[in-house]
Amino acid sequence: MKCKFLLKNIFCFSKLVTLFSIIMYSFLIGQSVVTDIVRDGNGNIFSIEYYSTVNKKLELLKLETFHPNGHVSTLESFSGSLKNGVYKEFYNNGNIKIDGQHSNGNKSGLWTEYFREGGTMRMYYASENGKNGSVNEWYENGEKKIRGGYFQGQKHGLWTKWYSNGVKENVITYNEGKQEGVFSYFYDNGNKKSEGTVSYKGQKEQRCWDIDGNTQNCIKGD
Repeated sequence: MKCKFLLKNIFCFSKLVTLFSIIMYSFLIGQSVVTDIVRDGNGNIFSIEYYSTVNKKLELLKLETFHPNGHVSTLESFSGSLKNGVYKEFYNNGNIKIDGQHSNGNKSGLWTEYFREGGTMRMYYASENGKNGSVNEWYENGEKKIRGGYFQGQKHGLWTKWYSNGVKENVITYNEGKQEGVFSYFYDNGNKKSEGTVSYKGQKEQRCWDIDGNTQNCIKGD
């Protein structure tokens, strides 16, 4: 039996066992659908591809992949050979990992990422130009971590970051991916560490304090 190795030889797939098609009719969408099921060397389902057979052409509609324990790993929708519609990823414990959607092959709209044991890790908006709009991140303990924004895939506007104890860590201004404008940094006790401005040419002016609030010379890199 001839095997092919994929994913850096982690999985060995047998065409004889794993590549077969079942013709079935979906009464929900009213069209013929072909499923292509791929199994790993242990006989477990690794992936299922769903194809439309309208006009005697095979067109990929949906792809499901699975963890070795049988839990779903990814769900992807397709249209016209491009990713279109729902996209989901799951941890091997069954919990949702990523929830989003595609439009004409690009990430689109709201994307949400989750921690393994539950709770939101990150939320952002995307378009054909990359991340676009607000982004928010959290620590696993539920405390806010980051709030900012993107414009055509680049950091833009005011970004704020917090320590895991809820104390503000820094506030930085970006202009199309480059730090520009006012900024402030803080110690984890809440005292200010430094503040200043960065010009559009990248020149920095700042003042600095020690952890007890006393003024001090700024260290290069602060």
